[in-house]
Amino acid sequence: MKRKALSALLVLALALGCCAGLAGCGGGDEAKKLVGSWQAGINMADEFNGEFDDDPAMAEHLHVDDFNLKMNFDFREDGTYTLAIDSDSMTAALAGVKETLRTGLDGYFKEVLAQEGLGDLEGMDLDQVLGSLGVNIDDMLDELLSEEDFAALAEDSAQEGKYMVKGGKIYLSDDVNEAADDNCGYYAYTLSGSELQLTDSSMESDEDLADYFPLVFQKQ
Repeated sequence: MKRKALSALLVLALALGCCAGLAGCGGGDEAKKLVGSWQAGINMADEFNGEFDDDPAMAEHLHVDDFNLKMNFDFREDGTYTLAIDSDSMTAALAGVKETLRTGLDGYFKEVLAQEGLGDLEGMDLDQVLGSLGVNIDDMLDELLSEEDFAALAEDSAQEGKYMVKGGKIYLSDDVNEAADDNCGYYAYTLSGSELQLTDSSMESDEDLADYFPLVFQKQ
């Protein structure tokens, strides 16, 4: 489960890290409109649920409706940017998933018992069975979905560098000491008032992100 959970976050890490190896500031008035803090929400629930497709019982009982994370994209007047996962949204998302899985695991456990004909255990719930083995389900979920692991991955995926705006594209470098130019990777974008939409990416590593575009950011 821990590997599966982390694989979900890796997709988001691509969203934040796709600029690695790519983004001061050009683009005149259009670049000035970007200056400020922007935030987008992205629901990673499908990344969790996809891991259960091969087991109908798990797909039914362990279905996650929401794993909502927020991405913060900050553009500064000096031509630098930062892109990172909001830590508070990470904490809230993990808490929600743990609660969903805790409830679902009990239902899944009972269905497996019925399928296997283990009648002598059918009167027990998952807490009782795990308790008899000296295992606490909440501790197990905390270990499998470790906040420390997710926080570390989020920190590793955070990006900073310089940006350039040109021709409907935001070019990004991954180093504040390197200027962005046409040779950098970019996001295609549209900007309307307080809404910024990232509609596409030039990076091959972003293929897994196709279903998440457009990423819609609101100015904070």
